Amino acid sequence: MRRWWLLCVLLVVGMGVGEAARAAEVVIVQSARIRPYEEARQAFRESLSRRPPVSGTKTLHPHQFTEFVLADPGGRQAAARFLDSRPVDLILAIGGKALSFADRFREIPLIYTMVPDPEPRLVFHDRAVGVPLSVPPTRWVEVTEKCLPKVQRIGVVFSPGGTGAFVREARALARLQGMRIVGAEVRSAHEVRGRLGDLRGRIDALWMLPDLTVLTPQTAEAMLRFSMEERVPVITFAEKYLRRGAMIALVPDYARMGQAAAVLAENVLSDVGSGGARSKVAQRTRIRVNTEVARKLGTFLDAAWLDGGD
Repeated sequence: MRRWWLLCVLLVVGMGVGEAARAAEVVIVQSARIRPYEEARQAFRESLSRRPPVSGTKTLHPHQFTEFVLADPGGRQAAARFLDSRPVDLILAIGGKALSFADRFREIPLIYTMVPDPEPRLVFHDRAVGVPLSVPPTRWVEVTEKCLPKVQRIGVVFSPGGTGAFVREARALARLQGMRIVGAEVRSAHEVRGRLGDLRGRIDALWMLPDLTVLTPQTAEAMLRFSMEERVPVITFAEKYLRRGAMIALVPDYARMGQAAAVLAENVLSDVGSGGARSKVAQRTRIRVNTEVARKLGTFLDAAWLDGGD
């Protein structure tokens, strides 16, 4: 009788542990097979696999990851069939197209990353959380002030609907640091060259922002040519422009974004902090510098700050 009682207790405890320790079914939907997305995906998987649950019994089995790339032949259809046919605990959307696709599965918790402007893509899902791709104005002002301490006037060509809100916030932040934003507002890319002319002799540095209305291959080239002619450094958002004449790039750290998404996923799977609608966590950036451009322009760079500027 005693032995039978002990066996029953062990069965009950075992059933409880098995339920508490159930691995999560995680689906990763990726827009395309490009290096930044791959870095974020790999970092997410590695980080979430290493992290034990915030509360409850430690997971006895690893999380199950199923991955789909929408740009692959049949990728979108395969992902839809999978999500429609079985229970899933969490979706990670990597890239804008992936977020738009995952948005319609509103009953499944959704994490996103590598999306520059997530809000317009979230039509149905009101509980998505994510890591924004865009670098906030605070970081642009901080890097400009610290790396280029002699800069007082910052030029920026922007569109009201694209980066207008960004520029308004940056103006207030720059003022606190003794700097001034000199804005040149445009409604289309055709106006950019003319507005650059209005900035001649009025600025010490030029911001190249990720504004879809402003930036084309032709206008980017015009900004970089303006930089050399006026001898003012360009601070940009993409490393590729460093090779073409920009001085400083604020580059998103894709691996850290994947790790930050894993922290959000852990909290959602553990029911910690998942009640806030459309919340997000801070993005990490790396600073990349073209020292040859700095030398040509005769610009002083605070290299000591750059060494620890991430």
